[in-house]
Parts: sequence; C-alpha cells; structure tokens
Amino acid sequence: MNDAEGQFAARIAEDLSQVVGPGIAVDDVDLVVGDGAAKVTVTLRVGDQVEKIEAVGRNVLTLYEPIVRQAAETRLAAAYRRLLTGGEP
Repeated sequence: MNDAEGQFAARIAEDLSQVVGPGIAVDDVDLVVGDGAAKVTVTLRVGDQVEKIEAVGRNVLTLYEPIVRQAAETRLAAAYRRLLTGGEP
C-alpha cells in the first residue's frame, strides 16, 4: 500500500468511527488495490460480536460511498438488536 492509499484507509477508519458512533469500534481497515480494481474490508466490533463489511470498485474513490452505507446499516442493525434484546448489542 502506498502513502496515498494508507491515508485513504486512515480517512475511511476515521469517517466510519463517526458514522457508527459509540458502542461500535472500527478494529481494522484492509485496503487492496490492483489492476483496475480496489477492495476494502472493514472489521467492526459491535459489543462482543465482530462484523465485516466490504466494498469492491474500480478504484479507491469508488469504495467510499458503499462502505459508509454499509457501516450505517450495521449501526442501524445493532440499534435494532439492542431494542429487541433490551439493551444487549
């Protein structure tokens, strides 16, 4: 991973931390860039559970919107589970 890709991965981690909010931690961001394709895999910790979200695109810029959307969906799902279980993640 070059410097620009490393900065992009760090930016994704920072932005996702804001999207998922408290109670969900961004554990890892793995960015792979190859010949005309890019893939990001993000590991989120939701309480005791580990969730992985992933996006694939033509380049790193095409990964941003889908991974943020998936992080928001994960946050919503965790909130729903908390409602159903009376507070447990």
